[in-house]
Amino acid sequence: MIQFKQLIFTIMVATLILPACSTTKVKTGSADSAGRVKYDRFEGFNRAIFKFNLKVDRYFMKPVAKGYRKVVPKFARTGVANFFKNLREPITTVNSLFQGKGKRFLRSLGRFLINSTIGIYGLFDVAKHMGLKRHTEDFGQTLAVWGVKSGPYLVLPLFGPSSIRDSNGLIVDYYLYPPNYMEEKSTRDKMFLLELIVIRESLLIASEIMEEATSDQYIFVREAYRQQRRYEIYDGKPPEEKGPDDSFLFGDGDDSKEKEKDRPADKSAPEPKDKGDRDKAPSAETAVE
Repeated sequence: MIQFKQLIFTIMVATLILPACSTTKVKTGSADSAGRVKYDRFEGFNRAIFKFNLKVDRYFMKPVAKGYRKVVPKFARTGVANFFKNLREPITTVNSLFQGKGKRFLRSLGRFLINSTIGIYGLFDVAKHMGLKRHTEDFGQTLAVWGVKSGPYLVLPLFGPSSIRDSNGLIVDYYLYPPNYMEEKSTRDKMFLLELIVIRESLLIASEIMEEATSDQYIFVREAYRQQRRYEIYDGKPPEEKGPDDSFLFGDGDDSKEKEKDRPADKSAPEPKDKGDRDKAPSAETAVE
């Protein structure tokens, strides 16, 4: 089981060592002379880690997830999934506050309080039936709202697809996850493993479709991740994607608010979902990852 110190070490390697390994700076276009996509400057490293992750999944996570689905009844699996989603609600609550999204902050806080009590520690999503729809926020999204650019695409061991910015966001989110404050570390690690199994079980069908639909799973996962992050950062209504800028480390796939200062507003861009959070959503004209 990966401990927090190992996570910090991984992120340090990604943010400090990898930039020094790339000697060619891309000036224009979407790829350099070696055919590397601008936002994936570390493709060689990323593919190696992706291959490692695939092997771990093929020989451990996927078989265990299939066994979990076969043995555990659906209603029980739903309850366990709800339980872990509820444990991650404080991450959304605090990051909604950091982003200045008042309505989302209150909604997430309400969900956590209701599901932790009436919903029996989150086993039942009672809040959903009360009109409090679940949404997710993390510190990577918060950094994007604050104007921090995503930086190059990055694949982390076991954690999967990420970016320079989002990988650093994991450090803050670690401290917002309640199980990390448990005195019994072995219990915490077992909970973490169970959560991974629950998540993997929910992706069984999607992974099978991916395996059949493409010969290059790396590119498929990379592009799916980028689109998903755009969707999350813009609260489900991303604007038209623009091309990345020329900054080496923190400019690739910029999805921050920074560029809106130098660009005219796009009146045709969609509004954020919550009117109360309208001013806090990233600019519609920003070039998003």
